[in-house]
Amino acid sequence: MGILFFLIKAGVALIAIYYVLAYWIAPALWTHYEHHPKLAEAPKTTLTKEGIPGDPLNVGLVGNHEDVIHSLVAAGWLPADPITFKTSLRITESALLGKPYPTAPVSNLYVFGRVEDLAFEQAVEGNTRERNHVRFWSADELGKDGKPFWIGAATFD
Repeated sequence: MGILFFLIKAGVALIAIYYVLAYWIAPALWTHYEHHPKLAEAPKTTLTKEGIPGDPLNVGLVGNHEDVIHSLVAAGWLPADPITFKTSLRITESALLGKPYPTAPVSNLYVFGRVEDLAFEQAVEGNTRERNHVRFWSADELGKDGKPFWIGAATFD
């Protein structure tokens, strides 16, 4: 009985220590240094057409339109097809029949009041229902030193 009581006390003590460290001490010590001051005021999430928060904005790239496309394609990403009647039928067929559609359209999300300027996908091997995708919005107003800047949302679904 003595060892069991000791283990319970030790477990409760560890949980208490973790709680204090994780939720009190670490946040009090946390400092954020923004290397790019304009990003502090930038949007943090995308929005649906109805204004509902969507994916987090979690990536930024510096470069012109061609640089971004070339870099992503070189890294194995494929440009997403636009949403049309034909591509909507094809994505439905892909979902129902389990056929791959590596350039399937992505749903529209909004930043700065407009849909993404670029969208790319990367298939998950052996799975037609899951994929990585990334959307980018041109955001030169957030750029530094006059360089073109793209803010994006990279997600998996």
